[in-house]
Amino acid sequence: MSADGTGDFATVQGAIDFIPAGHSGWITVTVRKGVYGELVNLPKGKDRVILRGEDRHASVIACANNAVFNPRHREMMGVQANEVVIRDLTLHNLTQPVSVTIGGVNARVLYAGNAPGGIAGLVQINVEVPAGVTPGTGLPIQVRIGDNTSSTAITVSVR
Repeated sequence: MSADGTGDFATVQGAIDFIPAGHSGWITVTVRKGVYGELVNLPKGKDRVILRGEDRHASVIACANNAVFNPRHREMMGVQANEVVIRDLTLHNLTQPVSVTIGGVNARVLYAGNAPGGIAGLVQINVEVPAGVTPGTGLPIQVRIGDNTSSTAITVSVR
């Protein structure tokens, strides 16, 4: 499989989904060099699988997942199958903490992740306006993702 589309599959999950449940013997999925931005799940019944990277530094599965993105499953790679070997791959969870303040009051983040139907890299953040915010216009809203903080020049009106 290859991220550039030259392999039998373009995603790790696509290759895993193709493996028949209850198969006999070992199956090797070779992950070519590239960055695969996806959640991966190796479900029960897809046993005896080897996920082998072409290069342990250049074959990378990197994705963000946490309780805000996905409240039921927080792992970026879930393995419920038996006899699984993962070798020569880099697994990188990209999750960074997200916080928002409105009028200087911490808001509860309901969702922070890829915008549905949006272009790659477009992030959507849904928050609940905190009860302690005084209604008005021009309230500063500040977003913090990891070590990066937005400008306080962005404002919002609250009724």
